[in-house]
Amino acid sequence: MERVKHVAIYVIRLFALPILLLGGIELALRLFFGMPEGRFCALFPGPNGLYPPNRRMVVDFGVVPYVIESNSLGFRGPQIDIQKPPDVFRIAALGDSMTDGFFVDNDATFPYLLQQNLQRQGWSVEVINAAHGGGTIDTEFAMLEEHVLALNPDLVILTWMSNDIDDLMSGTPTQMPGAGFASGPRAALGWLACHSATSEGLLDVYFRSLSDKYRWLTRRSGELILDGRRYRVPGNTDFAQNAQYTLNVAGMDGQVIVEPFTPSTEAAIETYLQWLRCMNQLLRDSKVRFVFVYLPAYSQVHVPGSSMRMRDILRGECARLEVPFLDLTPVFQERGQQQALHLAPLDYHLNPYGNRVVADALADFLQSTGLLPAE
Repeated sequence: MERVKHVAIYVIRLFALPILLLGGIELALRLFFGMPEGRFCALFPGPNGLYPPNRRMVVDFGVVPYVIESNSLGFRGPQIDIQKPPDVFRIAALGDSMTDGFFVDNDATFPYLLQQNLQRQGWSVEVINAAHGGGTIDTEFAMLEEHVLALNPDLVILTWMSNDIDDLMSGTPTQMPGAGFASGPRAALGWLACHSATSEGLLDVYFRSLSDKYRWLTRRSGELILDGRRYRVPGNTDFAQNAQYTLNVAGMDGQVIVEPFTPSTEAAIETYLQWLRCMNQLLRDSKVRFVFVYLPAYSQVHVPGSSMRMRDILRGECARLEVPFLDLTPVFQERGQQQALHLAPLDYHLNPYGNRVVADALADFLQSTGLLPAE
């Protein structure tokens, strides 16, 4: 009995010191540094793949800080009613990080700007940003099936990005973004990242050592900048040099912007087309209109003679399915010569101007093709 007592005391002493130490660090970070700030909450969506509901999240772990504001349903954007108002034409935008709007605030994402554009012209429309970064067409199909159709949309827009094929090759089919955080160690990690000052601090140190682009602007300026200065990127208009980088990357975008395509790329393209057919059939059965948007890669905008085979494959499939197809390549080539559309060379997501170009082109396309309701 005495031996058990000594062992118990030893175990208590063994764990007491680190627990007290961690508790002291946690308290100090909360009192003197205002942590946790929720900096990484956007990285850990709920098991449904959406953002934490009713949250304002300042995301500054990328090259440009930005603000995400979610509604009660977990979509990025203003509050919406589950029951669609009778006089509203509801549009849902599916896609990955480009549609979601990485590195721009809510009011600079193209789904938001599309709604503003059409409303200014007198249309009673509502555009739901139903995108979430980190997926491709299989997760977009799941988002449509599990969340979007319940909102009774009249029109669904699916936006293509050139990394969709690479994501399809490396991802887990039909898994919703964030579904891996629903249970087990990942769920615990997500909770700690959002609620523990110590965990947030450790993640900050880890990402800081991992990449020189982590919190690039904040580290460079010494302050959190959330105004227009965010988008003054050095080398932003060195289009040819920035495009060369994308051509030299073997994976990601390079899978489908440089020919010849590998056998694994060809197989992934066919898988993408199969998902596209399934999505089209689901929308037809639900009596929802469907629009496909091709968003060109950076090199396709700035390098004359770039391969457009992937675009032609997608356009041909959409023609067979009778799905309206909007190719943004011409307008990007025209507008991209006048002003930078992307955050290159830091990152190749769209800046606020690029998002506006997409929104304007989409508004024109929807009206010219008769996809909006008759006035």
